Amino acid sequence: MVDIVVNNGEDLLTRLWNNAISRGVVNRRIDSSRLGLLFSAIASEQNTTISLIRSYMNQFVLSTSTDKVMVENMARMFAVRRLASKSKVVLQFFRIGDDNSTIRIKAGFKVGSTSDSKIAFRTISDAYLFKGTQSVTVIAYSVSSGAKNNIAAGMLNKFESNGYNAQIAVTNPEPAFGGYNDESIEALRNRATGFRYDRDGTKYNIQQLLYQNGIPQYRYALLEYNDGPGTFQVCVDTTSDAEFEDIQKSINYRHYVGVKPTFIRAARMYINIYVSITTTGEKDYTPLEKQNIYNLVNTRIQRFFAAYCVVGADLNVGRLKASLYSGLVEYEIEEITLSFDQGVVINPQSIIVVPDNARVFANKIITDINYDGEYVYNTEDSNDDYSLIEED
Repeated sequence: MVDIVVNNGEDLLTRLWNNAISRGVVNRRIDSSRLGLLFSAIASEQNTTISLIRSYMNQFVLSTSTDKVMVENMARMFAVRRLASKSKVVLQFFRIGDDNSTIRIKAGFKVGSTSDSKIAFRTISDAYLFKGTQSVTVIAYSVSSGAKNNIAAGMLNKFESNGYNAQIAVTNPEPAFGGYNDESIEALRNRATGFRYDRDGTKYNIQQLLYQNGIPQYRYALLEYNDGPGTFQVCVDTTSDAEFEDIQKSINYRHYVGVKPTFIRAARMYINIYVSITTTGEKDYTPLEKQNIYNLVNTRIQRFFAAYCVVGADLNVGRLKASLYSGLVEYEIEEITLSFDQGVVINPQSIIVVPDNARVFANKIITDINYDGEYVYNTEDSNDDYSLIEED
């Protein structure tokens, strides 16, 4: 009986000849004989069949499969195919004219590039060029998805809408980031076959993914979360439910065996800050100088909150006051006093305690300037003139 467990046609041909010789059918192997031709035909057909079977079986092995649907299905246990995502960028609007009024740039305002008409971004929130300030920054998302939107610095330089205002201009001081194309099947297969439990799904890995998706460290906190080995909770501060959903989808393009982060949206604590400034010197400051002080106070407080009031971080009132003194060093300041609404608790260490799953923001900044000197400059401040830029 012939052993039909063979590797290929040549192996089968050799076994057929050995079997015929051992049973006395022929004395030696002659491939050109009639029996040799018959054996060669059988081996050739079987070799074709073996190749077809192996090709078919290869489709059920992740490392050898070439069928896109099967690769995606088999890889799903270890990794989910990443779909295209939008790019993010920091836009800077700045004055180009002599007008010093407060200007509002409405959320959803669209900007583009003179060098590539297919590139366009929209702001995600309102931005204000307050009276006396020269520039303002705001986050924007690309209109379309894909790596093509990861543009270089300085490419965004025109308004796409009819609401163009000659008083201001726009640019992106830093390159855009976070835009991805649909992941190729080959990349998905390599990522899935290279899966390691101790590499994917770790805390460091999630930090990398958050960074790649444009989430700076001050906007999230990794908290303890006992829901199985290696699991943890990601508390993310977002501006909207849509952004929170987008972040989760971007990070969860990977699926971890036994390791999966749980996302929660950080609660936002808004507090009103009352700043009382006492100035000194030979005379009181003019209304324009006071307006500059107001603007410096607003800018300094907003920057302080952006730098130090991260997710889960307490508000250090003493450090905030020191920051204001540093920002107003060019003025003769006698004293700065900070106060808050009733109910805001400040502990003996001048700390406002913030929960681990929250982030504190400055809601209203109300500044009062009083002169403690010999001469008082008494002139009423002028009202701000607001102009609006918005889409048609």
